Amino acid sequence: MKSIILIFVTLSCASLIASDLVFLNADATKTCPKYSCNSGLETDVCAKASGKFSDGTRTVGVKVCSDNKICKTLQTNNFQDDNETTGKCEASTSQTVKYLPGEACTKDEECQDITWYDADKKEQTKGSCDTTNKVCKGSAIDAQCTDNNSCVVGSYCKAKKCTAQVELGKACESTYDCKNNLFCNKKQCTEVFSLEVGTSLADADAFGKAYACKTALYDPMATEPKCQEKRYKLSENQKNDSGRVTCDFGSKCTYQIFESTAADAKAVGNDSTQDCQCGFNDLGTGFCPYSQSSTDSTLKSIDTLKATFDNKRHTQNRASGNIVKTDSEKCAGISNSILFAKAPQCVIDALGYVGCSNAFYLASSFLFMIILALF
Repeated sequence: MKSIILIFVTLSCASLIASDLVFLNADATKTCPKYSCNSGLETDVCAKASGKFSDGTRTVGVKVCSDNKICKTLQTNNFQDDNETTGKCEASTSQTVKYLPGEACTKDEECQDITWYDADKKEQTKGSCDTTNKVCKGSAIDAQCTDNNSCVVGSYCKAKKCTAQVELGKACESTYDCKNNLFCNKKQCTEVFSLEVGTSLADADAFGKAYACKTALYDPMATEPKCQEKRYKLSENQKNDSGRVTCDFGSKCTYQIFESTAADAKAVGNDSTQDCQCGFNDLGTGFCPYSQSSTDSTLKSIDTLKATFDNKRHTQNRASGNIVKTDSEKCAGISNSILFAKAPQCVIDALGYVGCSNAFYLASSFLFMIILALF
């Protein structure tokens, strides 16, 4: 009897150890919720969970809201438990934004209070909207300025005078001097996201480093930062399917950092890990957050990312994209997120991204890029 108990305990322990060692094992039990469309949900109900997350039977029915409402409850962590969670349709809310000179406005309250100079060279300190041209007022090119904020879109403050932004290849002191789709590197305006992996960022200005590399990745804490790439570190039984790597909830995804694109390059620093993320798919599948490497084919949308900087925003707001978003900018939160890989269209629409698809791209929002750069 004791031997039977010993065998049972031994097998149980082995099973627990094996479960801890599972990393991106496609054959392991999937515990992520399964999302599917359910148009039969009650009025104003946009998401309803059933089954248990703890035993892998969790499902979430999703319905698209009407009257321009969205399903704010539709977040993955809201369904990663055994509670009877129900999401209600809610009105979409937008953040109040104050604009700088030359940016679009409809009333004075939309313009930032900054110091600027009018056509009579008089100092102004209140934000004001030019209702004829529908832009915030500011110091025109060749007019006096106190700093970049004083100057209208398309210019910056140089020697207390608003000056047209600098073209590609021309001399600069700061990224703010350059046109919005450029950054200042080696005192020269350079195309954003253009530097190869391994390129030194020693001569890129502090603000421009974030826009310098083709991978949008570097170590801001390094003494001599270089453009880097982050590759998946997979075991023998793990598969990288065109840049998507599946994983089980609770497991870790491992990455290595390189300063060379060569296949035999040695990793720099320590391996980094990120949690497996449950996606909004109908398979109960989790995915590893994207790598940042051409080797893993996860840099497909770098041109789309570049395009967001070719905007008509103030030099200080270049990373925010256009005020009236292009289709690619509107859909960036969906098409660029691993959470929406293979997601039903109703999930995307329920979150307010009507007309967007879950096409596969690298996450391109500036904020997310910075988070990834910091691991």
